[in-house]
This record gives sequence, C-alpha cells and structure tokens, in this order.
Amino acid sequence: MLWLLLLSYKPKLDRYSILIIIFILYLCMNYFVAAIYEISASDWFRGIVPFIFFLGYPLASKFSSQSPNRLYQAIWLATLFWLIRLLLIVGMTLIDITSGSFGRLTHIATETLIPFGMVGFIITLYNEKLPIFIKLGLSGIFLIVVMMAGYRSQIILCLLVLLIWARINRPIRAILLIPVVFYLIISAHNLDHPVVNLTTSRFTNILKETEGTRKKELEYAFSNFLESPMLGKGLSYPVPVQFTRDKEMLATFDVNYVRYSHNIIGYFLMDTGLIGITLLGVLWLGVFHRILHLRNKLKSNPQLSGIILSWLTLSAFFLVSASFRQIQTIFLFSTMMHIITKHKIG
Repeated sequence: MLWLLLLSYKPKLDRYSILIIIFILYLCMNYFVAAIYEISASDWFRGIVPFIFFLGYPLASKFSSQSPNRLYQAIWLATLFWLIRLLLIVGMTLIDITSGSFGRLTHIATETLIPFGMVGFIITLYNEKLPIFIKLGLSGIFLIVVMMAGYRSQIILCLLVLLIWARINRPIRAILLIPVVFYLIISAHNLDHPVVNLTTSRFTNILKETEGTRKKELEYAFSNFLESPMLGKGLSYPVPVQFTRDKEMLATFDVNYVRYSHNIIGYFLMDTGLIGITLLGVLWLGVFHRILHLRNKLKSNPQLSGIILSWLTLSAFFLVSASFRQIQTIFLFSTMMHIITKHKIG
C-alpha cells in the first residue's frame, strides 16, 4: 500500500529517500538468504513489514511542503490519541494496578510496549503552542505512564530531556530540578508499594541484568553474524527465548524462540550482515550530521528541539528494546527524520 502511495504522490526523492528505497530493496532480496537458513516465508514477511514503513519519510514531503508545522502537530496528536486510548483501556483496571495486583502497566496493556509515552512526553514539553499549565500537566501524565510501564531506559531518557528543557529555557530551573529529581527518586524508593518496589528493584538490578540476558543476546547475535558476515542469516532468524528474558519472565513464555533481538545493531548484524548494517548506519549518520548543523537553531525553535530529542531518544532506546520492529514506531520515527533533514539550516 505504501508503495502505491509513493507512486501516486510522486514526491521529490532526496538522498535519504533513495537510501531508504535501496535499504528496503536489499531487505526484499534478504528473502533468499532467509530461505537458505530455513526461515519460513511468513516469519520473514513479518520481519520485513515494519521496515517498509520507512517509506513514511518520502511520503511526508507532500504534507510538509504545504505546512512544515503540520507534521509536528500530527506527531503530537498521534501520541495524544495513544495516551487517551491507553487510559480508556486501563481505566477499569487502574485500581488493580495501584493496589499492586499487576507489577507493570505492560502486563495489562500491550500499548505501553510502543514508546509513544516517551515521545509524547518530549513533544508535549516542547510544544510552544500549549499553555504552560497544560504542557506540564500532560507531560506529567505521559511521564507517569512511562514510570508505571517500568522501562528503566525510558525513565532515564525522560529525566535527561527534562533537565535539558529546564537548562535551555531557564538555567535556574535546571539547578532547582536536579535536587528535586533526586528527592523524588529517594522518596519513591522508600515507599512500600508493589508498583514502586518493582520499578526501583529493576534499577537496582540493572547491572546484573546487563551482564545476564542482554549480554547473552548480543553474544548470540554476534556469533551468528560471524557465521555469515556479509549477508546475515535472514530477517526473523530465531533467538533462544532464554537470551531475551530474565528467569522470572521465562515462566510466562511457552515458546523456545523469538524472532527479534533487543538491540538494533545486533539484530541487523545477525539478520542482514555487513551490507544491511552499513546501509542503515549511513542513513543514521546522515541524520546525525544534519542535527549537528541545526544545533545553533535549537534554542530559538523549541518544536525542532522536541523532534530532534525525540528522534535521538528513540535511537538510544532501540539499543535496549525491540521497538524498532513496530510499525507505528518506525512510521513516527521516519516522519521525525523527514522534519530534521528538511529543516532549513540558514
């Protein structure tokens, strides 16, 4: 469908669009590699579908050409719709969550697996069209959702963005926020509540888990990459489930393998080889280079700052999460990439 839209809209293809198309065409040819390693057509197809939505980048040109601000507001509305839908889903079970019947929000709402909470927090915080009380109120709700979902990396990234926002807007806010944040963290640690206890325990166990499942997952991906370094072993190459979950979570799984990795570099090295990771790396480096050229405009353009910080935090989150295989996330990510690369430097 996206290919048909691309043909019908006929957007102007810049070097990023061309690189994305080459990358997707390479992933299509990856089917023959997957067949060699006995990956079924259905598993391979599920592996490639999310990355086809990188075509959201060239498609976005038709909307941004008329009003560049339209894309920003569309991203913000998408995260707001996600939040409303999430609140409607968990509204009836909120008592169970706060009472500790469920440890994490992810246990009852799969929507929280999509990192729209983190993106919504950042985009709302930098939305200059919102009154300050609405901005802080909505940002607070997004942040609470992120904390209840229990993603350590998202919590850390959101707090860093909050400090950056305070530093850019009012240096004194950053000075005041640092002790407040530490006070809240210490106070939360002292609360005897199942949800808080689970979140804080995940932070205290972060080093142990880094040496455990995540390390084994990367070692497994790299060992398979060495067996087929140029082309990889095909999209959706199986990963033993014990490498992706801790012992407590393994009890909830009735499969021996999963078709993804919690690290975008390990995933593309294992599944697409040097060619795939090089194409992806060139695309990422191109956007990073563009961000460096835009750094002097960030203070005078809060919305652009929000887009860039959202893109950077998602890139960091992809190193510890499999969310880069989500259609919604990739489409949003590619749209942000379009805003960054098309913004005028002069």
